[in-house]
Amino acid sequence: EIEMTKKRTYPATFTPDGDYLFVEFPDIAGAFTQGENLTEAREMAAEVLAFVLPEMTEYPAPSSVEEIARRYPDAHVALITVAVAE
Repeated sequence: EIEMTKKRTYPATFTPDGDYLFVEFPDIAGAFTQGENLTEAREMAAEVLAFVLPEMTEYPAPSSVEEIARRYPDAHVALITVAVAE
């Protein structure tokens, strides 16, 4: 049996929080993490996204980077893509 995977992409916000970068996926409730720098924060973001998405029965539509940037003016916004088993 071949397991099919599909890539899913969501915008994440990266906000300085003391010594860390707080990462949140505004489109996905409960999907947040942190990292000591942008590289680590991006890795942790992909990890949490890959963990949370398979638990969902329906995937929310991703907001645009522009929309998230408007809603979170103090955050750096980046797209995070992960492969999810369908």
